[in-house]
Amino acid sequence: MNAIEDKIENLKNIIKRNGDRITKPRLAVYEFLVSNQGHFSAQQIYNAIRETIPDITLATVYNVLRYLADIGVIQEIPTQTETLYDGTEVPHAHLICMECGKVQDVVAVNINPLIKAAKIYHWKLTQNPVSVFGICPECQKRSNGSLL
Repeated sequence: MNAIEDKIENLKNIIKRNGDRITKPRLAVYEFLVSNQGHFSAQQIYNAIRETIPDITLATVYNVLRYLADIGVIQEIPTQTETLYDGTEVPHAHLICMECGKVQDVVAVNINPLIKAAKIYHWKLTQNPVSVFGICPECQKRSNGSLL
């Protein structure tokens, strides 16, 4: 089995443990996110999934994304313009541009202490615990803006 197949099997096990149904849309959305590096909008995911499930609706994609985020297998990233979704399972932070909405992963930051603290206090994290908002270099060049 390859890494993607392992992740899908893991998702199936989580869904079963929760007493929920394994559906084609859940598997397709999850497979898209773990197979593609990046941060995607619901519309982008819908456009990609529609090729394999032609009768899927955008509302179904939103419902699946909410479900997958609630069970903790994907991350929701709220930006200034829309919510993006990330299938990367390695804990990491995000830099989010307040002007263009660009999102950049930062894996060099150790967020594990925050995750452990949440568990100690019995918190269920529903979003990535570290998102830093600012202005990306491209937007700074366009507007002559500066950070801090």
